[in-house]
Amino acid sequence: MEQVADNHGEGIKDIYVSCVDDLKEPDVDPPQTFQEFYDFPELCGWQVKEDFTIMTYDPPRQPQNEQYPNAPAKQVNQLSKPFLIQAWLFFGLVQTIVQIDNKPILTFDDLHASGQLSTAKLHDAIRKWTEWEAKNKKGQRFRLIQVGWVLDLARQVIRKEFAYRPGEDEANDDDDESPDMYGNQAQVHPGDKTILVIMCLGETLAAAKARILEQNQIETTGWHSDDQAGWGPPKHVFTMMEKARWCPRTMEILRGQVSSNATMLVAAYQAYHASDRMKGGHFEAGCTSQECKLKSLDEKGKYENRHRPNCRKRFCEPFGPDKEKVLELLAEEENIIPLLRLKGCDDPGGPQFEVIGFDPNNEHDPMDFVTVSHVWSDGWGNEQENKLNRCQLSFIRGQIKRATGSELTPFWMDTLVIPVAKGQEECRKKGIRQIFDVFASSSHTIILDNGLSDMDRGNAAKPAEAAMKIFASIWMRRLWTLQEAYLSNRLLIPFMEENKATNNLVDFDKLEQELEVFMKKSTSGITQIIKLQLSHTIMGEERRLRKNRMSSKGRHEKLLKEKTAAVVANAYRAARWRTTAKPEHEVLALATLLKLETKGTEIEEAGLDPPGKATNAFSNDRLEELVCVFWNVLHKQRKGAIPSGIIFLPGDKVNRKGFGWAPRTWLSAYEMDYPDPLSFWNKATDLSPEKGLSVHYPGFLLHPDSLSCRGKILGTSADSEPFTFPVDRSLNEWYSFQRLDDKATGPLNEVARQAKANTQLAIILSGSSLPRESPKEIALLVEVIDTEADQTSEETLDRRAVEHICHIIHRILVWRSPDHLRGTRDKRSFKSGSPAAGLDENICIGEVTSPTQRWWVERPEIIKTVKLATEKTEQDENFTPKPLVRSETTLDRIKNGVSGILSGVWTKRKV
Repeated sequence: MEQVADNHGEGIKDIYVSCVDDLKEPDVDPPQTFQEFYDFPELCGWQVKEDFTIMTYDPPRQPQNEQYPNAPAKQVNQLSKPFLIQAWLFFGLVQTIVQIDNKPILTFDDLHASGQLSTAKLHDAIRKWTEWEAKNKKGQRFRLIQVGWVLDLARQVIRKEFAYRPGEDEANDDDDESPDMYGNQAQVHPGDKTILVIMCLGETLAAAKARILEQNQIETTGWHSDDQAGWGPPKHVFTMMEKARWCPRTMEILRGQVSSNATMLVAAYQAYHASDRMKGGHFEAGCTSQECKLKSLDEKGKYENRHRPNCRKRFCEPFGPDKEKVLELLAEEENIIPLLRLKGCDDPGGPQFEVIGFDPNNEHDPMDFVTVSHVWSDGWGNEQENKLNRCQLSFIRGQIKRATGSELTPFWMDTLVIPVAKGQEECRKKGIRQIFDVFASSSHTIILDNGLSDMDRGNAAKPAEAAMKIFASIWMRRLWTLQEAYLSNRLLIPFMEENKATNNLVDFDKLEQELEVFMKKSTSGITQIIKLQLSHTIMGEERRLRKNRMSSKGRHEKLLKEKTAAVVANAYRAARWRTTAKPEHEVLALATLLKLETKGTEIEEAGLDPPGKATNAFSNDRLEELVCVFWNVLHKQRKGAIPSGIIFLPGDKVNRKGFGWAPRTWLSAYEMDYPDPLSFWNKATDLSPEKGLSVHYPGFLLHPDSLSCRGKILGTSADSEPFTFPVDRSLNEWYSFQRLDDKATGPLNEVARQAKANTQLAIILSGSSLPRESPKEIALLVEVIDTEADQTSEETLDRRAVEHICHIIHRILVWRSPDHLRGTRDKRSFKSGSPAAGLDENICIGEVTSPTQRWWVERPEIIKTVKLATEKTEQDENFTPKPLVRSETTLDRIKNGVSGILSGVWTKRKV
């Protein structure tokens, strides 16, 4: 693990793994060539199955391989799994890949020390390999493809056999008695620490290969897998977290955030293992994987301001600005923002505030000021009054001085200027509506996170240390802080103060620049992945684009509308790992981030309760209504900006007519499927209260020959195997799919109806082209309830373009199956109607749609309607809400099951 410790902290070196017994004098040497790497498992008595599981031969057999002079002449005994894994995927992986002139740079002895696996010399070897590749172009393209194949195989085996899956058995201790190379303990687990070491090793080598490709400008589309794909997740890191009593919600979020990247997870653990931030009080608070319950509460269970460390609480009182002056500014018709200037924190009489009005729309009177972004659960809020403790104000003043050079620079902080008292609701609404302009107009944003301010930034020469502390911080998990970070022009993060003369502020943008420089080094490991992940977590690319187009307000507004779909998609990616103190604040925060006009809508009411208030004003039904209002407002103010890929996302959907495609929450903590459904769409979406969401994707129309075959497609039969069908008359193109979600989309009576109906079934694909064999791609199985002429298509004039109105059945994984029929005999048998042995007797023909086929997507059996918002916009001054009632014609068609395409022929088409 030394190569990880080099970039992420010396403490990682404490993870030791012993060599398996007899590895120093094995009968079988670890592989050093590509051919030896593929043959090695069989030589040890193992076989790698098509699904990448590894199994023993029964009985063991002698492999026919003359390339291994050390192989015993007699039949090979069964070698243990720990021996296989270490010899093949640690020693063999390094020696096969990191080479010069087809010779390993590191010897066997270089890779262990004092009986422990060692990567102390790996970075130097990678540097030599990188330099050699830069000078030896002959055969380089294919050579690196071969390296990629080896890495792919190793990663697939490790992930299939050893990746952590929540709820599995207890940890496997590497310190248990190790088996001999031979013997009866062949199936013993190699140990979780061993697997962690190999996962991090594989990620290091994959990152090195990716840098070599980039530096040598080698582009071979489709020949290299995703080198950023992780090799984990590793069980050992979660075991360490559990033993240290980390917050279960933190563990769950990190598991999703870093996905399968083992190095990032161990780096996050290293960043906080010496701090109480992730473990102090969480166990006692009863935190679960779904919720962190630790809050800043007093002995009576009420929210309280938290004093700074070393504060003499007895003499520390709360202070705040003149609330009447703040209310006076908020009550004005113009968009005047109240700013504060803080003086005299150390005076006996306490701090004094000057309230200043700022007009963000007045370009002739600009003002530099600071915004303060904080974590509510850290005690920087106040439910009762707009005040903070003197020690907190003194800390804020110190950070303002370090950031701007003057402690008198005005600042804005929600705790002090957004009213919380009864009777001030209208001013509170206006204060929340101002958040976009506040952060977008400020010169600096100071981030207050009690965990970060209590730890040092790490080695300044290793920027990944500070980056991982920020990435895993509590501040990064709050939804409000996402839009504050996205809108801010300059982000400053206070770490521990060594002394008052030390500038403890880390500039986020400068940190990204440091990561950019460092990741170009051959020994930078996964620094590039860390930089990308850190940036994605705060919508970094969108933030940079927003800053670049701030030359004039008009230009900014125009580009924002054109790019809103991408902003919405990336906001979802960043928001899914975050939380809010109150569920209704989710929609409010997202509407603020997108600068939607919500005055007079239900969304505006969502901000009346402060985050710490115990009761929830919004029922589940009201929350669903809120979600529908959000999408309706977005569609009307940014027409076409709803990302089409949202229909493929997992999780519960809204139970409202016209919105059955919409997630109930963005804060889902779900990993993205492949391909990322939010990364591609080829046409703008549309929204209809009757039909749902209009999207354009390629797909398949399915034509089963019987109800039995239809049942197999729907997944309602006892046979749960993948379903396979052809899409061309030559029977060369076959595709398979398998149900992905366990939970049924609709009620049981709807599932039963679908199984017996004569309606058309179809698959909506999530990419721009048809799937390949691997990896499997996310898609939707849908029921087409009606087909109409597509009035928006250029093909309408020749009456060929249609739009399918469909209901989601469930999500599926789909892939190409090129070997389904293995020869001419199988094809003849299929054509004659007598399927060959092993082929499904139920026949289904697939029909490929246009790459830009239009689909209207909705859920089945939506029984509730939604009363939409009453807002009026520039785009629709005459908009008035009305309940959405399902069309009787469509309902009759669904009940009678006569719409769509039957047996490959359209029975009715509206043209």
